[in-house]
Formats: sequence, structure tokens, C-alpha cells
Amino acid sequence: MKILQVNKFFYRKGGSETYYFDLISLLNSKGHTIIPFSMQDSKNESSAFQEYFVKNLNLTNPSLLNLISKIPQAVYSQEAAEKLEKLITAEKPDIAHLHNIDRHITPSIIPVLKKHKIPVVMTLHDYKLICPNSTLFTQRKICEKCRGGKFYFAPLQRCIHGSLAVSTIGCLEAYVHRFLKLYNGVDLFLAPSQFLKNKFIEFGFPPEKLIHLPLFLSFDQSFKLKGQKSNDYFLYFGRLSEEKGLRFLISVFRKIPEIKLKIAGSGPLEQELKNLAGSNQNIEFLGYQEKNKLYNLIQGARAIVSPSLWYENASYSVMETMVLGKTVIASKMGGIPELIADNKTGFLFEPGNEKELEEKIRYCLDNPEKIVEIGETARKEAIRRFDPETHYRKLMSVYKQLLQNRAPRI
Repeated sequence: MKILQVNKFFYRKGGSETYYFDLISLLNSKGHTIIPFSMQDSKNESSAFQEYFVKNLNLTNPSLLNLISKIPQAVYSQEAAEKLEKLITAEKPDIAHLHNIDRHITPSIIPVLKKHKIPVVMTLHDYKLICPNSTLFTQRKICEKCRGGKFYFAPLQRCIHGSLAVSTIGCLEAYVHRFLKLYNGVDLFLAPSQFLKNKFIEFGFPPEKLIHLPLFLSFDQSFKLKGQKSNDYFLYFGRLSEEKGLRFLISVFRKIPEIKLKIAGSGPLEQELKNLAGSNQNIEFLGYQEKNKLYNLIQGARAIVSPSLWYENASYSVMETMVLGKTVIASKMGGIPELIADNKTGFLFEPGNEKELEEKIRYCLDNPEKIVEIGETARKEAIRRFDPETHYRKLMSVYKQLLQNRAPRI
């Protein structure tokens, strides 16, 4: 099968790209021909198809005039449509699988795919199609004000990067795409969590076009598990951003001076969080960590803490922690409760509840044998649930269903 895989970034930037590249590797291993379509970038992995990639679009802190000039490309990219037309003509893919395409590729490519009678499936990695800032989170809290197509709340609240200009682009983008009904050309949407699927239905998406398909984990088999020996620290790893609940996490650990919190990662809140931690010797910032060093940190921790305040879709940090055999303490948000069985494969707490989180941390300190048991149970469950072969079978069933229903090409 020749499969077109489309994502705006062609390097490992975040969770969406983790899935994108792991899926490409999985499909390649099964003998399929993968045709990537993406955006040009100096950080890109190499590709035989990069001549078809669209020009780089940088929306990070541009001047107002520069930003205005980029609106057409960010809302409806004619270049992406034309280049994809050439790629389809040259390669003739059987099916298209879309991932994150907003702003840098845009859904301008969907009518091109439908013109060539190519079935289209799209994995929903976030809430972008119902929320201009993609998180349903702004001003330090959950926000669903855009429900019913009220996208004008985006610029009113400056909910994209705190910028009126960028938030206005997000608002225009959402209205244009809805008016042109571009996403109606997607045959099936794949939701990694049941929570996300339900949320899209609440916002008006047709249930028959949504399928719950959990992610898989392609674990590096060369990494050596080191058993359950734990050091005296808890670990947070991931992006240091508003929706991750890190102010709240630091506040809790300032009350528990007898145990260390290590924070691995980088992001826009890094300096503010360091200022908040102040001179506390039990809070340590490690910065970005490459994969094997991060895995070693996870295995050495007493437990991992994931204090998210937003509707997490399917958290790779939780999945990776479980497959490494460690206990996760996570907020009861979005799709996280679908990954963790409370008191069996990890611990859940109400988001923002400092007292409850402190109790869970102290329980882990006082019950080391129980924590080891929970970690081992979590690993067994993760290996079973996040199995690549299971994901492959389910995904191929979706592909084949769409191909059987495809209108004949002329």
C-alpha cells in the first residue's frame, strides 16, 4: 500500500511527531511505501520527497507587517495545494493520513486529495479543529468559549501566545475553514483518547466520523531496564508551559523539604518557575534531556508527577513512564484516567488540589514496596495496551475499510 503521511513538522518536535515518525517506521517495517509531505526546515530529517515540501513558515515573534503578509499562507496555502498535486501525480498514493497540518500546510490540501479520490484519515493530536489555540486552555484555566463556532473569543482573550495578531490569525483561520467546509473532506477522524472523541462530539462533530484509536509506544529495545532501585527524588519531565500545572507542583514541593523534585525539560515558563522555586534546595531544574538520559532519570525516580491542568489527550510521558515500570502520580484530566487505574497502575488526583497531591507524594515516600508493585503492574499493562502490532492491525482495518468504500478513479 502507498500511504501519504502528512504533518507540518518533519522532525521530532513533540508528541505528534513522535507518533508520526514511529508510525512511519512501523508501516515501513510491514512493507508499505510511505510518502511524506511536510514543511521545509533546517531541522528536518532527510527525505527523498523533500522537493515537494512547502516553504518554511515562521510565526514566532514576527513583526506586525510580516505577520499580516503571512496570513494567506497560514490560512489557506495555495503552495501546499499545488505541491501536493504534483506529488500525487508523480507517486499516486492509495490513501492519505493527516496529522497536524494547521497554519504551515493548511487544509487547502484536502480538496486536492478528494479531487484524486484518495481516502483521507486524520489523527486528532489536539483540539485545534474546535479551539484556535488547540488546547481548550487559556488564562490559566480550561476554556470552552469557542463552542458553537464563537472563535472571536480567541483574539478577545489573546489566547494564542498572548498575541492579539496571532490570535486574530487563529480566529480567521477557524472561520475560513468552517465556511469552506474543508475538513468535511476527511473521511474518518482518529481520536487517541475516548475523552477527546467525546469532546469533539460535544462540539458538533458527527459521531460516525470519529473512531477511538489509542496510540502505541515504540520502545527502544536497546535501552536496558535497571530494575526498581529508586533514589530520593520525584521527577517531572516535559514542556515547561502554562497548561502543565508546574506552578502548582512547585508550591506542593515547597511544603515537602525532605524530598527532592527534579524538573527535566524547557519551555516559556522556565525562568518564572526558577524564580518561584527560589532558593529551595529540594527543587532542581535539569533542562532538556536526551532520551537515554531521560529514561535513566525516570527509572531512578521514586515516582513521576504529571500535574496537568488542561485536557491531556494521550500523554506520552505517562505511557513511557509506565513501560519503564515506574509509578505515575497524575491529575485526573482529559485522557489520563484512561491510561491509569487509580491505586493499581498509578495514582490520580484532582487537578490543582495541593492537599491531595501532597498526600499521594507522602504515601509514595512511606510505602516503597507498594510503589514498586504498582510500577511493575503498570509495566505489564503498558506492554499489553500500547503494543505496536495491535495498533497496526486496527489502523490497517481503518485503511482497508476506506479503500473498499473509495469511488473509482477516472
